[in-house]
Parts: sequence; structure tokens; C-alpha cells
Amino acid sequence: MIDIGVISYALGAVACVILSLVLLLGWARHSKGTLLIFATTLTATWLIAASYHSYSLFPSLAMVNALEVARSFGWFIFIFSILGMYTEKKSDQSRLLIISCYLLLAVSLIVTILSPDIFSSLVTVVSQSGAIIVMHLMVSVTGLFLVEQLYRNSDESQRWALKYMCLGLASMFAYDVYLYSEAMLFKGIDSDAWNLRGMVYVLVAPLIAVSAARNPVWKLDVFVSREMVFHTATLMVTGLYLLIVAAAGYYIKLYGGSWGGAAQYVFLFTAFVFLLVLLLSGQFRARLKVILNKHFYNYKYDYRNEWLRFNRTLSESREDVQGLNYKRRTIKAIAQIVESPGGYLFARRDGNNFFMSECLNEPESNIVLDYDSSLIESLNEKKWVIEVGGRLDGTELQNAWLAIPLFHEDILYGVIVLSSPRAPIKLIWEDFDLLKTAANQAVNYLVQLDNAQALSEARQFEAFHRLSAYVVHDLKNISAQLSLIVENAAKHREKPEFIDDAFDTIENSVNKMDRMLSQLKQQLPAQQENTYINIMNAIEKVKSVCIQKKPVPMIESSISPQSQVLVDEDKFIDVITHLVQNSQDATGDKGKVIIRLSGDDRMAIIEVVDTGEGMNKDFIEKRLFKPFDTTKGNAGMGIGVYEARDYIQSVNGSIDVKSKPGDGTTFTIKLPLVYDNTTVVTYTEAIS
Repeated sequence: MIDIGVISYALGAVACVILSLVLLLGWARHSKGTLLIFATTLTATWLIAASYHSYSLFPSLAMVNALEVARSFGWFIFIFSILGMYTEKKSDQSRLLIISCYLLLAVSLIVTILSPDIFSSLVTVVSQSGAIIVMHLMVSVTGLFLVEQLYRNSDESQRWALKYMCLGLASMFAYDVYLYSEAMLFKGIDSDAWNLRGMVYVLVAPLIAVSAARNPVWKLDVFVSREMVFHTATLMVTGLYLLIVAAAGYYIKLYGGSWGGAAQYVFLFTAFVFLLVLLLSGQFRARLKVILNKHFYNYKYDYRNEWLRFNRTLSESREDVQGLNYKRRTIKAIAQIVESPGGYLFARRDGNNFFMSECLNEPESNIVLDYDSSLIESLNEKKWVIEVGGRLDGTELQNAWLAIPLFHEDILYGVIVLSSPRAPIKLIWEDFDLLKTAANQAVNYLVQLDNAQALSEARQFEAFHRLSAYVVHDLKNISAQLSLIVENAAKHREKPEFIDDAFDTIENSVNKMDRMLSQLKQQLPAQQENTYINIMNAIEKVKSVCIQKKPVPMIESSISPQSQVLVDEDKFIDVITHLVQNSQDATGDKGKVIIRLSGDDRMAIIEVVDTGEGMNKDFIEKRLFKPFDTTKGNAGMGIGVYEARDYIQSVNGSIDVKSKPGDGTTFTIKLPLVYDNTTVVTYTEAIS
């Protein structure tokens, strides 16, 4: 079975080795930091030797004791450096103290080396043991004296940083004083006290690490994670609580008589439930964090973790599991900084007044903050966090605690009012600075989301207006068709062909208007229903629509009568009809408008050719396909050609135009052909 001394010294060695490594990682080659690492390394070396000696009696006990003296030597040097006794201005008293300490260490080392068998039996009285015990006792007392001098001669600001190291070193030397004074009194070393000695250093190492982290002047950038300290402290509190509960349960069972066993189980169950309630309590965690931040760290906040948590809270999904919208998340992100459960967001509305826009974990309120109120004036003037103390502009608001201004471009955008924290907090400059910085970030987040929402609404209006423009354009075409019927009715009303054509035109117009009304109600563009259509049949329908206006379009075709394309038939007919009508408008009655069909095995080519006025190159490049740009005055909308190109491209086709002033215009549309309603040739494939 492994001796308890082996485990004790091994644990102490592990603690000191870890401490030395942590200090070495933060070392900035400064003298005080170097001496501290030197002292902890010597301590770790001695503990390793003591543990190994307890296991195998090697190295010799004399070597173990010599290393113990070396350990004391390392700590003496470090304490002297902190006391400032290595400066040029040394008093005679300081010199005498240094010389005396070093002389004592030298004598102890000599006595230890010359008495290798003094500790051969820890419980047996050895005649030669008195000298070395006295030496170790004197070294321990001197160590206590130096620690006391270090704490006494430090001012208040230094004591905050040194107190944990002084406590650890004092505990270390005090244990040695107890060990060797008892050995001197009873003429032998107590084996239990000797074996448990290593556990002292398990407790001392963290205390030294805290002091090293608090003393930047030592040039040791030691970082002890706040989360690690928080969870460790919680674990220690939980362990202590369970030990007390176990002891209390034992005595309840022991002295409870016939009800002792039942009472013990009831007590243990109640204590366990209370522990769970305590660990899940936000107030308990908040109070524990306040204690740890106050007593263990230079700065109150771990700014890296705070900033990561702040941004993580803001960037959660739009509606997270708690149903928090972006305004509530903003309140939550800022409230978490000071352990507040929630609060209110007041935003500017209706001029300069601030209305409650959102609340978190608080009842809704109808309080309105007037722009000329004392609170708003103070926030505008100071641009700082204000403690409101339960009153908001003269109105009782029981949980109101802090008013945090949200400034955007030096304009007060809103105010966040936080509720009272879970644990009492004494606000200092760190709290105010962090809250103000977080507020600056939060207001940018709020403004960005408000702008995004406004942009979304603007885009909805834009889509509706664009749809309305297309509808108006189609209505204009329908009106033109119906007007032609009215104009020709006087001359052709007796002709059956005219009446049939008029009814077909009216039916087609009614169907178009029904579709447009449906689109307007849904505020959505028309859904394309592409089908396989015969090109020749579609062009014949185009001609029947445009036949009532001169010049009457002619059809020239060299394409197979069975040629098909995959398009929305109504939309395709509208596009070709619009191009033909534009050609009719640009061509005199004696001119020509030709719809020419051609193609190959891959593409169908539809050309609309006229002998009209034509267009110059600049107009084609800059104005022809530009929406809402028209040469027809109030008679046109300027979106027909734009809509035609947009649609043809959406069905994998292309549209091109060639024109010269006085030489007419040719619009060329290319669409992929379809074979057997199965194979579609894309435009990219067709031109490859």
C-alpha cells in the first residue's frame, strides 16, 4: 500500500509544478518574476524528492533536508526583493538582517549535510537530532518574521495584491514552526504531521497564483479564468455544504431514537432539494460572482467573455426559444452585464417623446418620457448612465434602477431602463464604462435592424408599384384593343366576322383583367405557367390581335409547323404583340411589319421587322430597355420592351435589336426548341 506521505508530497509537487509552469508562461524577464519562478521551482523540486524518498528512501534524507533549506533560501530572496532590500539605499539594519538570514541558511545547510542520519527514524529519539531540528525551527521562525515584515511594511494598495501570498507563505512557515517545535519538545518528529506536510502546498499554490495575477509590477501575466474560479468556488461551497449535511444527518440518526432513520432520510432529501434550489438560483450565482470579482481580480469584468456573451445574445435567431425579438434581446444583452433580470426600452416616437417600445420580465407600462423632462435633459447633457432609484420622471416604477442612454450620431435614439439586480451591486467606473460601451454597440444594432425593416417595407412598396405599372401597361393595351372595336363598329357591325372577332377580343380582355386583379390582391407578380406551345399557332393569335391596325402584320415562316417552345402562352403572346404594335406605331400606313419565323435544330428565331423610323445607337444603348422611359408621352408607360426582355431571358431565351434612323427596326428573339415535349435545348447549349 502506498504511504500517505508519498501521496501528500506528490500532490504538493504537482501543485507547485503547475504553478511554476503558469508563472513561466507569463514571464516577462523581470527580476521579481524570475525570483518567484526560482522559489516555486525549488519548492517543487524539494517536494518531488520528499515524495520519492517516502516511497523508496532515495534520495537520502540528508538531500531532502538540504533541498528544504534551498527552498527557504529561494523564498527569502524573493521576499527581500519585494521588500526593496536590494536597492542601492540599504540601511545598516537591512544589511544586518540580510546577512543574518543568509548565515542562518548556510549554517542549516552545513548541519543538514553533516548529519545524514538525524532523521533515520521519525519517531525514535536520536541524540544528534537536536541541532538540525533547531536549525529548521530557526529558519521557519525567520520565514514567518520576514512575511510579517513584508505585510507590515506594505501600504494599503499593496496589501490588496500581497495578502494572499503572505497568507500562503505564513501558512507554510507556520506549519514548519509547529512541526519542528513539537519535535523539539517531544524529542522526535510526529509522523502524521510529517506525512501530511505536502498538502499544505496544495493550498498555498493557488494563493500565490492569485497574488502573482494581482501584481503586474512582477511582470507575470498570470490569467486565472473567472469561469474556472466561479465553478471551483461553487464546487467547494457545495462540498462543504454536503459535509455539513452528512455530519448533521449522522447525528440525527445517532440521537433520533426510533425516528432517527426516517428523520435522517427526510433531512437529507430536504437538504438535497435546497442545494438544487440554491445552485439554480440566479441571485445566489450573482452574489457569488460579486464576491469573487471583488476579492480575486484586478478588474471587475472579464471583458473578453462579456463581449462574446453580449454579441452572442444580440445575434441569436430572430425569434429564439424564449420568444425574444431583437428589442428584447437588446435589453437582455445589456441587463446580463450587471445581473439585472430585465427592464424597459423606450424609443423616440411621435416627435421627440419616448414611448415604451418593449419590456423584458417586467409588466408593460404606459409611461411616456417627455423630451423636456428632467431625465431626458440629464441624459442629453451628461450622456452617461443615471441611477433612477425606483422613480422615472416623477412616476413610481418600483424596479427601475438604471437609465442607459442610446445615442446614435449624437442624437438620443432611445433609453434602456434596467430593473434592480439580483444581488446588491456597488457601481464603480468599470460598470459605467462597460454599460456605455455596450449601449453604443446596441444602438447601432437597433438602428441597423430598424433600417433593414424600413428597407423591407420600401421594397414591398416598390414591388407593388412595379406590379401596378405592369398592370397599367396591360390595361392600356386592353383599352387600345377595345377602342379599335368601338372605332370599327360603325363600319363593320353588320359583318359576322367582325362580331366574332369582337367577342373573342372582349373575352380575352376580361380574362386578362381577372388575372391582373388577382395579382393586385395578392401583391405578387404573376406566376408563370410554362407549357409546350406551337409557335405558329401563337403567332397567328398575335396577328389576330394586331390585324385591326395598319399596317397589318404579315407572317413569313421557314420553320417546321410542329415547332414548339416551353413558355407561358399568354405572356409570350403579350410580348410579341407589344413588339408588333410598337412597329405599327413607328411605321406609316404604307409601310410594312413582318413577323418572320426561322430556326435550326436547336433554336427558334422570331423576328419582328418594320420599315419605320428606326432608332439611333445611343437610344438603343441608353433608353430602349430602361423602364419608365418612353417617347410616346402620356400614351406610353415605357416598360413594354423592358418587360419583354425580362421575360424572354427568364425562359432561357435572348432578345436583340438592330436599327438605324430611316431604315426601320428588327427585333430578334431566340428561344430553345422542344422536341416530343421531353427535350429542352437551353440557350447556352444552342450557341455552343
